[in-house]
Amino acid sequence: MTWVIVGMTISLDGFVADQTGSADRLYPDLAALRGTDDMHAAIEETGAVLMGRRTFEMADPDSYVGHYEFQVPIFVVTHEPPRVAPK
Repeated sequence: MTWVIVGMTISLDGFVADQTGSADRLYPDLAALRGTDDMHAAIEETGAVLMGRRTFEMADPDSYVGHYEFQVPIFVVTHEPPRVAPK
């Protein structure tokens, strides 16, 4: 059976990012999280990633080709295609 797992963080006023577009406050321990067994298991079990265009661009699209943790198909939902196409 296929599972769909959704992860999203949003503030009470409905915003994901601050006025500058940064979401750093939502993930203050991201570096530590990346080294955990749970994160490694999530990476191994993920078949595809779905994200919005702003998330794709905030995450440094140039690094997605060879350095993104999830080396799986990336689907970017947008009204306009990103400047750099995901793999």
